[in-house]
Amino acid sequence: MVVQMRYWKSYLVASFLLLILIGQNYTAVGQTSSMADHIVINEVDTNPPGDDSKMPIQWVELYNPTSDPINIGGWSIGATTGLKSYYTISTGTIIPSQQFLSYNYGPLWFPHVGAVVQLKDSNGTIIDQTPPLTDQADDGNSWQRAYDGYNTDSQSDWVFKVATPSSSNGRLTSAATSGQLTVSLSTDKTSYNFGDTVNISGQVSKLTYSNTGYPQQVNLIVSGPSVFQKTFTLYPGNNLQFATTMKLDQVLGFGDGKYTITATYGGAQTSTIFTLGATAFVPPPQTAQITITVDTDKPTYTISQPITLQGNVSQIIPLKAVTYKLYDPKKSLVSQGTIFPDSQGRFTSFNPYQQHLSTSGIMINNVNPIYGVYTIIATYGGATASTSFVLVPEVIQNSAISLSTDKQVYTLGDTVTITGRTNKAWVASVNLEIVQAYYAGVVAQTLDIKTLVNVAGDSTFSYQYTIPGKPDRLGTYRAIVSVPYATTETDFVVVENPDTYQAAPSSPLSITTDNSSYNVGDSMLISGKVAQSITTPVITGVSVKILVASSNGSAIISASNVGPNLSGAGEGVQAAPLTFSAYPDKNGNFQIKQTIPRNVFHQGDYVLTGFYGNLIAKTSFSVYDPLDTSFQEPIVASTDKKVYGVGETVKLNGKLSSLTGTSSFTLTLTKPDGGVISTPLQINNGLFSWSWDIPSTATTGYSSIIGTDRKSVVTVNTSANLYGIYRILISSAYAKTELFFQVSQNPQQSTEISPMAIEADKTEYVSTDVVKISGQVIPQINAAAKYANTMVQIMIYSYTGQQSYRTDASVDAGGQFHISVLLRPGMWKTGTYKVYSQYLTANAKTDFKVTDPFTTSSGKLQVFMTTDHDKYLPGQTVLITGRTSYIISIDTVDITIGQANDVIISEGQAMSKKGNSLSHVTRPFDQLGSFSYDYTIPTTASIGNYTVVAQVPFGVYNAFFEVVNQLPSQNATQGNETQVSPTNETQNPQQLTILPSTIGPTQKSTGLSMLVEKASRISSALIPIPLGEKSVANKTYYPRELDGLLRVNPGDENNVNIKVSLYDGTCIIGQDSNCKVTQSTIRGNVLYQIIKVGNQDFFIGYSGTGVRLEQFSIIPINANGVISDGQWDVEIMKKGQTTRFYYQVSYVSQ
Repeated sequence: MVVQMRYWKSYLVASFLLLILIGQNYTAVGQTSSMADHIVINEVDTNPPGDDSKMPIQWVELYNPTSDPINIGGWSIGATTGLKSYYTISTGTIIPSQQFLSYNYGPLWFPHVGAVVQLKDSNGTIIDQTPPLTDQADDGNSWQRAYDGYNTDSQSDWVFKVATPSSSNGRLTSAATSGQLTVSLSTDKTSYNFGDTVNISGQVSKLTYSNTGYPQQVNLIVSGPSVFQKTFTLYPGNNLQFATTMKLDQVLGFGDGKYTITATYGGAQTSTIFTLGATAFVPPPQTAQITITVDTDKPTYTISQPITLQGNVSQIIPLKAVTYKLYDPKKSLVSQGTIFPDSQGRFTSFNPYQQHLSTSGIMINNVNPIYGVYTIIATYGGATASTSFVLVPEVIQNSAISLSTDKQVYTLGDTVTITGRTNKAWVASVNLEIVQAYYAGVVAQTLDIKTLVNVAGDSTFSYQYTIPGKPDRLGTYRAIVSVPYATTETDFVVVENPDTYQAAPSSPLSITTDNSSYNVGDSMLISGKVAQSITTPVITGVSVKILVASSNGSAIISASNVGPNLSGAGEGVQAAPLTFSAYPDKNGNFQIKQTIPRNVFHQGDYVLTGFYGNLIAKTSFSVYDPLDTSFQEPIVASTDKKVYGVGETVKLNGKLSSLTGTSSFTLTLTKPDGGVISTPLQINNGLFSWSWDIPSTATTGYSSIIGTDRKSVVTVNTSANLYGIYRILISSAYAKTELFFQVSQNPQQSTEISPMAIEADKTEYVSTDVVKISGQVIPQINAAAKYANTMVQIMIYSYTGQQSYRTDASVDAGGQFHISVLLRPGMWKTGTYKVYSQYLTANAKTDFKVTDPFTTSSGKLQVFMTTDHDKYLPGQTVLITGRTSYIISIDTVDITIGQANDVIISEGQAMSKKGNSLSHVTRPFDQLGSFSYDYTIPTTASIGNYTVVAQVPFGVYNAFFEVVNQLPSQNATQGNETQVSPTNETQNPQQLTILPSTIGPTQKSTGLSMLVEKASRISSALIPIPLGEKSVANKTYYPRELDGLLRVNPGDENNVNIKVSLYDGTCIIGQDSNCKVTQSTIRGNVLYQIIKVGNQDFFIGYSGTGVRLEQFSIIPINANGVISDGQWDVEIMKKGQTTRFYYQVSYVSQ
């Protein structure tokens, strides 16, 4: 405010410009009052946190200010600039009176600068639109109407502040007009109690100035009973808004009754009222919320299948049933009912006594069923949960027998799974025959397996056949199933490399090769089929003649006197055109395997022509000679294998062309992690060789990469840098060549290099996690790649098929790439996501699952806050924890602590009633919307009640604790065991431990006789705690006491538990029946039980389950006893919930 007065001239110029902008009214449905009479765009976030160019995170909130529900089905939302993308609202969507609906869409739904957002009805008529909106902050603020439905057709209707999606921006209570100048005023509530804080806010329609050029002030006068009057003066901000707070304390003169707040600005005036009453000082209750989960037994059903509903509730309400409603894909209610949970909180619609009837589950009317996604909404005690399933049509089987294999193409050693079903009538077994035709030279051979396969009660059958690893098992197979009344069959193929297999086209005669190119000396498998018909029957003993020719059509001549002639004409015959003969089996399938010899084939392209009767078919292949350098690169090199395992030796051999030159050659090996090894090559008569021993163990590397928010730097553990694709570059001043090999964890499973691989660091995540995706490609450095996009394109799709994320990743020198994706709550819903990647012509994919346990926009936005205890001594530490009611973008919270009857909030500041400012601390929120603070009570603190004040942009919130002279004294018993008594002490004279008055970690005084070690905010599920003696400053300390505290989020109290065990597996605390302590040890004033662990007695204190702060303490019963050396294991029994565990070990010297 001082700045505004000091630079009033600049302020005046800026305000003049603002008034010019305000004068540029935007057109919508005309309004004469300040509240709209139609659906309005109530709030827009055109630049939320995150990358809206890749994710649909921009959102719009609609509001119905009218008194009637309005059907907005078929309406659309979009911008007049940018990409002009419009989202169409689903048919049948209705906004009730005074309610909100929010929509996310994108990417790039709206531009960040000058976005005019429009709402159109189904006829294209503009119902509402915003003024030009600019948001380049990329934060948690949004453009929103100053009040819900507030509409004067002016830019001043809109303000930029903390986003409130699907909730109120504030309600306008009253307004008065003076000419064109208006002022509005409201309070956050209409009724208050002593000790409350009134939040006063308002807005002016424009800025006004005095004759001297100074901005005018808003004058607020609060008047009430007994001639009470209080005055505030404040300036409107640049957004035309003003706000202040007022503490309602009796010491400030407030009494019971009605109060009026009057606001005056320029010539405009308005007022509002509130009431004030007395109430007793009662700390807010901390009650656990009821939660419910619901699911179906299957994700997909047909119309004849019963649907079993099942789930759990966290608390049992006597005589209360779970109510469920079933909605079809058109959102129409088709079924509803109730189910009572059992004593454990479980419920299900399945009736074991009626499982043979349709009534054992939820049924859908089979008359004109609607197929698609059905939604079930279940409610219980105010809690709501939903699930969905898909209804699909039943497959009508027209054939007597259904038959299929799990794949179409296999390789040697694979297992073929043959499944089927008898559709017409049930039989006990079916006859199965597996037939394969192959050749030994030119002699046709047949593999014929016959067996009986039993049929299950549902008429299905299954059989598995493992293909032998022999080369003659390559080819086409047929599976034939027969029953007395029908026969059916299906085919499958066995090839060397299923990835490169191409099925022969459907024609009377087809011919193909197992690869498109071969090296001289390779084996080539030629296969094909003669389609049987009346005009072209398959005749036994008649072969398919295959002629080999060059690409120009000239026949390839088989050399004479070189042993058995390739044409099958015998030894010593004259040279002749090269032909092969292949004999079809009874199904018309044929194949023949031949070697490509150097003395017949040269480098180039070739054509195979097959002849069978009048039928002709052709295919082509190419031959490459790695030792013929006259037509290719001047350097030819190859490794003995393409894929290796750790500890193996890579052997490379090569040859130089005579045209290469005589300069020296260098071999450079680039590893997957970018590491480089260079060595000179020794050339001997144009030949060279090189070997490298792969290390026997793999190490891991780390890499720092920029996060998706463009701000954070994430350190990722890259893939093990031993595994991956290696590049060999052989170069000189005149020539160079490169080749690749791969080191794999499972080299026996693959013989070819994968051109691209991609994986995520885990398979399952929860929202707020960071997905670290890494992969590797073979980098392309050819001429074509220089002009192509050589980035790796990565796309992530949700389970519904919608693109959730898209980015490009750079490839490093080793061919590796890495990205990280932050899973923002609310944007990444529960489900399976598929990751697709592409690099030039190569592609790969993987998937991962996301669980989103967080509510992101429901109910009133507030802060829940608590302390770990109710009472403390001076000098002890108070653990203060809190979180927002749902996930929002918020950075910090201001915390002030003072005596409950002395802290007030005045003009946004926490201070004492005497007007003295109180010190405060600022604590950050984590990504889950939680914060914590350890406050140490001064040793000089006064006895009494204290309040913790948390201030955030959307309100002020309190928690309470008490400082006392002495904590309540507690005793301990042994529970069900013998109690400690003077008699026991006489029989076993030992000094008993003086027990603490609480359970769990507490502030302890350290010194020469005691050390304390602490660990806090541990989020992992398994926490090992090693205990043993410690030597410090020539003194030995022994573990004396182990304390732990588990903190969970509201609503998770009954779903997360703690388990404490010894290293040998003995369970000390937990819910298992074999644990020594299974429930709370607190019995009235008694906090501890005596439990024997091995040969030692311990005091065990445990708070029990179902609380936000689950605590325990373990102390030897003997005052001089210590905890034996060893490891204690704390296990957090959870399923993805967010937890924080704290523990403390106290050591004593003896």
